[in-house]
Amino acid sequence: GYSEINWNLGCPAPMVANKNRGSGLLLKPAIICGILDKVLRLYPGKISIKVRLGRNSPNELEELLPLLNQYPLREIIIHPRLGIQMYKGYPDLDAFSRCLSLTKHKMVYNGDITDLPTFYYLQNRFCGIDNWMIGRGLLANPFLAHRIKNEGMSLKIGTIPDIIRNFHDDLLEQYSLRLCGASHVMGRMKGIWAYLADLFDNSSKIRKKINKTNKIEDFKRVADNIFTTVPIKQT
Repeated sequence: GYSEINWNLGCPAPMVANKNRGSGLLLKPAIICGILDKVLRLYPGKISIKVRLGRNSPNELEELLPLLNQYPLREIIIHPRLGIQMYKGYPDLDAFSRCLSLTKHKMVYNGDITDLPTFYYLQNRFCGIDNWMIGRGLLANPFLAHRIKNEGMSLKIGTIPDIIRNFHDDLLEQYSLRLCGASHVMGRMKGIWAYLADLFDNSSKIRKKINKTNKIEDFKRVADNIFTTVPIKQT
């Protein structure tokens, strides 16, 4: 029933990229075009693509983008890092700027939008971009999109702990219903806390407490203690 497919050609994980998937496929533009040729003949919906600058070099995406102009893509989302960088270093904004002149498609910026000053800087630098993707920044501050859309206005601090707690507990419940085993559930939740901890004072201490838990009961107890005793920062 979905009306659009988003093809992720940006995944940097070596276990994915080394199999010519994710960002690894950016090394082979002919294969990418061959897949699009076949899929677009059969699929009636829309297709968008998410990419990085390349697996090893920005030249890879700069070679691919003109080839993609022949296809009716809804949009192209660019995370301006290389696949081999994973999430280290900084986005290459100059390379992203070069990409804008190589495509006729609607472009979306993605990468390291973690606060309002960063968003405003990118918005001013890339005036032609009016679509933005935020990933890890929303895990660290789930209210960031609200602030961007409301010109910096914060929620009342009294409502924030309840919203975060309800989100956390609902996520834990849904993971428990869908995933196989407590260790799988805790792995996902600890991944969330790697970013969510930044909402609280003493975030590094909170991460350590969460990561030390080995049983789901201990995890729930530690999380409950954090929510009830540790103040949340103004977001």
